[in-house]
Amino acid sequence: MQQRLLWLIALLPLAIQAMPFAVSPGTWSVREIPTSQRAAREAGRVAVQYLNYYSGSPHQLVYLDVVRKATVKSVPEIGDKFYIEFTTKDYQTNQEVRVCTASVFFRQRQAKPAIHVNCSTSGSLMKAREDDYNFYRQMKKQITPISGKDIPDSFGFIDPDMLPVWYLAIMGSSFAIWEKTSEERSYTMAQIKTVQQLPRKDDSIAFDYDILLHELPTERIAGVGNKYSLTFSIEDSLNDKHIINCTSEVLYYLSEQHTAPSVTFTLQGELQGNTMDKDKEFYNKIRSLTQPLMAQDIPDKFGNVPAELEPVWHLALAACGYVKWQNSTENTFYRMAVIKSVKQQKREEDSALEFHYDMLIHEMVSQGMVPWQIEVLWDPSGGLKVVKQVRLPKQCCSAQEN
Repeated sequence: MQQRLLWLIALLPLAIQAMPFAVSPGTWSVREIPTSQRAAREAGRVAVQYLNYYSGSPHQLVYLDVVRKATVKSVPEIGDKFYIEFTTKDYQTNQEVRVCTASVFFRQRQAKPAIHVNCSTSGSLMKAREDDYNFYRQMKKQITPISGKDIPDSFGFIDPDMLPVWYLAIMGSSFAIWEKTSEERSYTMAQIKTVQQLPRKDDSIAFDYDILLHELPTERIAGVGNKYSLTFSIEDSLNDKHIINCTSEVLYYLSEQHTAPSVTFTLQGELQGNTMDKDKEFYNKIRSLTQPLMAQDIPDKFGNVPAELEPVWHLALAACGYVKWQNSTENTFYRMAVIKSVKQQKREEDSALEFHYDMLIHEMVSQGMVPWQIEVLWDPSGGLKVVKQVRLPKQCCSAQEN
């Protein structure tokens, strides 16, 4: 029996050469890839989803921080196996908590990648278990079941009382994301559309979620970057919630120096309504002010925007869209949160209105608030122009108290 086994081992290389997909002798060699490459970070992200799901703790969630090392082994007709070393940060504190190694095997004919992860011990484990238990006790004591919708809201705000429910959704969605992710498609959780606590007679607590996932199909362009082809709908919030379908292509470039992604889009329909009259009314009103316009904390802590400041808020949303585009990468997800302050600047050289904004932009991946200074020019005929945008140190501003 031992001799027969030795003969089989000796004949194995010849058998491999005879396989229908002609595996060459060097095919299975491991090669190093840049840690900034999308494939390396995608392997790290899905490993983190796997880690969050199997942690079983909504207060022990982490997100991918830095990929330190990445290698890949390609097996024709079977798949690519990535070996990565990376660090993670805590969702709540944004502090680095663990160093991990993982193998992530994307198989061509099988759903969900095969993953194995090893991480250093987290010092926050005891606190996470305590927070889990406090949340569990609170939910078991609920007389009226918890329910909610649109978390976060359109401004990126999450009610602090609903944060544990949000964290629980992230943990649960991690399984769906791990199960669906491939080398060509990645997913992130965007929003809880609805959540309802379900009554149970045993010791468990249960929630029924409807969530939205962002699906990002990609096309790799060698030496250039990754192109995403998207189909989605937008809502004209100023004109009776009119829905318009859109198609778009977004190309993220591979380069050492950051370059804004290239974006093309097509609207399958037209925007309804004519805003020129309202634009001119707002323009003339601001031009006639004896003192430059100044305001703070828009919206307020209750989410309210004064009617007279709605155009100022809308200009900020448009300017923030430009800033998000210019600073976007495959690893960011920004939403405008609040105008901390806005000041009108008087101009003599032309007829444009000039506003200086200090804003907080919500970074959804890390759940952090990023301060930004944005200066804009606007007039009804020339439209909006962002003349300056600077990301500020986090200590310069703080989010309003909720």
